[in-house]
Amino acid sequence: MKQPVVFVIAAVCHFNSVLLVKRKDPPYENMWSIPGGKVEWGETLQQAVERKVRDETGIQIKAGLPVNSFDMILEDDAGEIETHYVIIDLEASHQGGDLKPGNDVLDAAWVSSRALISMEMDQDSRQLLIDQGFIRE
Repeated sequence: MKQPVVFVIAAVCHFNSVLLVKRKDPPYENMWSIPGGKVEWGETLQQAVERKVRDETGIQIKAGLPVNSFDMILEDDAGEIETHYVIIDLEASHQGGDLKPGNDVLDAAWVSSRALISMEMDQDSRQLLIDQGFIRE
């Protein structure tokens, strides 16, 4: 039986910049995105996003409550559902650490609000950053 995969993300702000990663793998290969990833068996949403942000960026965060959720349903060339992600966005605060891209991303960066406007990023991340006030169009 096929089931959706649960992913968590966190838009982390520090000194008027937001933490982003440049994805190495599909579906957002070579695009900037909000850090996060798959929830592992036995992890809480908060534990999962804290682990994934640390793994992808070297940054320690303290995750809070969910602030948004959405589905990402990807189809193959024949129009069949290939993957179904349920993505949960959690509030988070920066706790420390040194920025260092992990093995599963191409890059990680603190990005100013001004720079976000012109960055090539996935549409879901862009919309979340607009909704949360990081990007003003």
